[in-house]
Amino acid sequence: MNMKKNYFYFLFLALCACSTTNYTLTTDLSNQELSESVVGETSQINTPYSYHSSYTVDGSLQPLFIPENELRKCGFQDLEQFLDLANRGKYKKAKAVLASQKLSDPYMEIYLEGLLLFLQQKHKESIAVVKSIQSSKLELQRELLLLDNEYEMNKKKGKSFFIEKYQQIIDTYQPEKEYSDLIKSRIKYLRYS
Repeated sequence: MNMKKNYFYFLFLALCACSTTNYTLTTDLSNQELSESVVGETSQINTPYSYHSSYTVDGSLQPLFIPENELRKCGFQDLEQFLDLANRGKYKKAKAVLASQKLSDPYMEIYLEGLLLFLQQKHKESIAVVKSIQSSKLELQRELLLLDNEYEMNKKKGKSFFIEKYQQIIDTYQPEKEYSDLIKSRIKYLRYS
């Protein structure tokens, strides 16, 4: 009986390890460059401008950019705590921090909820939430998160399909450098992975 219990415990741990997200929330993309260390090694960056921005050398940990200045303008007070909890997989606590904020832009809150659902790999729920965003200010973020969700759900469509879709976002929205670099990193990841 004890052996059976141990088997299920190890099976549970293995499944949990396999279901970790390949994404991380960040407020600063300038520290998302690849280092020259060993392939697959994870580095942790903690600077005043980048709260828990992580990357891996093989590019398997993709940043999800949140513009800090926009969140601060909306009245988000506990941003560092929110990012830390979300990146450590403490989604219920991160959602509680989000719920405690009095944001002036309700669509920003919806977008952040969609990001949390995405990190939890609840892609259909994330898509449903993100599709309700009707703000032209968040149109680029909305489309990018919808495509990230679609990629995670439908990888069988092939890399070239998603490379084209990411390129269409660049062509359509002509994003600022931060977002353009982020999308180009997605394209580069798809081309060379």
